[in-house]
Amino acid sequence: MTFFYDSPMFSATDWVEGGWSPEDTIEFCKRARALGADFAHISTAGVSPLQKIPAAPGFQLPFAQMVKAATGMPTIGVGLITEASMAEAAVADGLVDLVAVARAVLFNPRWLWEVAAQLNGTIKGSPQFIRSLPPHARHIFGDVRIGMR
Repeated sequence: MTFFYDSPMFSATDWVEGGWSPEDTIEFCKRARALGADFAHISTAGVSPLQKIPAAPGFQLPFAQMVKAATGMPTIGVGLITEASMAEAAVADGLVDLVAVARAVLFNPRWLWEVAAQLNGTIKGSPQFIRSLPPHARHIFGDVRIGMR
């Protein structure tokens, strides 16, 4: 069973004194895991006029790391991750198991292509997009050929 699959992110805190806390989130995730949850997708709330959110690049990653450490569940982390190096480091350093991005992709729909080019990675892409790639990024779709070229 995949408990969190295709759901919105689970908020680790509501950033309000006396409100939902990271400890509450850890307890919730422990119970979810016992019921068969496969992973936890951790974010934080933005639902109260009383909140004071210290938004900065990667600011929500520590919450996902706390859940991972306390529960052993694989985690997906978020939080103003707009640079390829930040996403890669979060996974490589074991903070999270997967990074989800939104704002970077909303601003630049080809952000994932740029990340693949920067990190010498590959992605699965539709054949009609192959011609759109600049020479330095042709590798991101793997070993593909364009017609006679």
